[in-house]
Amino acid sequence: MAKFKLILKSVVALLLVIICVVNVMPLRSYADNKNKKRIIVSLGDSYSSGEGIMPFYHQNDPVSQKVKEQDWLAHRSEDSWPGMLTLPGVEGPMKKHKDENWFFVASSGAKTNNLYKNMQKKKYRQGNLSDTEYIDLQLKVFNRFKGIPDYVTMTLGGNDAGFTGIIATAFLTPGYVAPSLLYAELDLIWKYYRIPGGIKDRLHHCYSEIDKLTTDSETGEKSAILVAGYPRLLNGKGISVFDEYECDYINLNVHKFNVAIKSLVEICKKQGMNIHFVDVEERFKGHEAYTNTPFINEVTRKAGPQDINDKSLFNGCSMHPNPAGAEIYRDCVQTVIDDLEEKKNTDPPYEVIITDPPTETAVPTETEGSTVTSEPTAASEPTAKPTKKPTPTKKPTPKPTPKPKVKVSLAVKKTYTSWYSGKFHYLIPKVTISGKDTSAANKKMKKDLKIYAPHPENRPDDMHYSYYIGEKFVSILVRIDHIPTAGCIEYKVYNVSIETGKLLSGREFAKLYGLSDKKFFKLVKEIYKNCWLTINSDPGTVFEDNLEKNLKRVSYKYITPFVNEDGTLCFIGDCYRRLGDGGMAFNTETKDAFPY
Repeated sequence: MAKFKLILKSVVALLLVIICVVNVMPLRSYADNKNKKRIIVSLGDSYSSGEGIMPFYHQNDPVSQKVKEQDWLAHRSEDSWPGMLTLPGVEGPMKKHKDENWFFVASSGAKTNNLYKNMQKKKYRQGNLSDTEYIDLQLKVFNRFKGIPDYVTMTLGGNDAGFTGIIATAFLTPGYVAPSLLYAELDLIWKYYRIPGGIKDRLHHCYSEIDKLTTDSETGEKSAILVAGYPRLLNGKGISVFDEYECDYINLNVHKFNVAIKSLVEICKKQGMNIHFVDVEERFKGHEAYTNTPFINEVTRKAGPQDINDKSLFNGCSMHPNPAGAEIYRDCVQTVIDDLEEKKNTDPPYEVIITDPPTETAVPTETEGSTVTSEPTAASEPTAKPTKKPTPTKKPTPKPTPKPKVKVSLAVKKTYTSWYSGKFHYLIPKVTISGKDTSAANKKMKKDLKIYAPHPENRPDDMHYSYYIGEKFVSILVRIDHIPTAGCIEYKVYNVSIETGKLLSGREFAKLYGLSDKKFFKLVKEIYKNCWLTINSDPGTVFEDNLEKNLKRVSYKYITPFVNEDGTLCFIGDCYRRLGDGGMAFNTETKDAFPY
């Protein structure tokens, strides 16, 4: 019996040691991925496929063969910037490891739906040979290897916005023939960006689908999604077709598109995606097409021998990065990859979670044949019974006041067809707050917006709204596009107190948001300084003078705060601008102008 107790004591002691050791063991280890193949997947459009940089894969094959090759149909360049990227553990650039460590499916002309929904149609014409082929859905690439990649790179959305087509149209139709055409076409981008199911929604869907496909179902590990923006395209000096203002307006809209993508990427990041925006604009500045050292190809009439359609009016290389531009893209994306790699290396190789060790229990000693007894306590006197205290009478807990129900809905909805560009909308919102009288706020909105009602004999106006419902307020932004008047956009902001149901002034809203006038105006000035190119205005006036004018107008007379549909503090600033004074929307998080 004594021998059994000794064995039992040894087992208990061993278990205690094991418990202590387990409590300091790593919860998870990354060593399991030590032998994982390093992979980059490159998706997207022509700015990723390398349109503009020959040769393309299979370009020199016989015509009858290359028209069946997806790499040629997609115009995937052997010297594209994704192929120049490098990864630790992979020798040389990724193009040396195509279909092994690098999976390249970006395609010239691709739109968002070509990633997940519709196969991209490619009509080719080479001499007497012509037909139609289809490019595989790009997201099918994730079926070609096991596990998840390290990085996914892309440029996407430019074809949905139609930038290349707009510039081609403007090239064929000079400003003196149709003065407002270029401006009107660029303004329409933002109509199609924000509508339900528009460019913004489709981009978000693409990012979400990629995130799902690149998340490890067992560990939760995510691939890094790198979304590169677009460069400035034109320099107005020395171009006979575009004047300086047209070039500036094209570049301004590219800039706005980049800001829109960056803002969307930040939203996706808040939703838990491992996604990053890569800005290339600044590196292309001064190297647009038609400069002395261009990184962008000029517009060239007539198809080249490499083009899929040899009867095209334009060379496909037009308005795409040249080899120098590809190197800039590579440098910008590689910098982000290197930073993320360095961050991985500085993190601990595994995560250690230490909990408090179990309290040691004294193991009584014994000799063979003796009986184990407990040691008597020092205080052997009887313990006095505690005096019972009377139980206090509990006061009934007051029921919490129910939160009012808040709803923003349509007060007026009209859809009509315009002679200019299809369907347009005239939408007026209304606010309903349970237990509050919002009639004055709704009457004010209806009265203000009634003047924009469509009239068949006048130019069409397209009017949409977005809103955000917070704890203390409802914030509504109405955007009115005067189409086809170039650059003429109006904004109306309506902030309603949930407590009173009444409209809030700019000062009242800022205070409710937790900002003093001084703090809010300081933020506005910082954003103006950051956006001085965007808010540049009057022709013939230097940028610095325009900035100074705008800084002097920082007051609630010219500044209206609101919160956008994503919950970010923004404001409308009545600014001096190159194409006429007017309101612009600014985002305090991205610190940039934004085309709401």
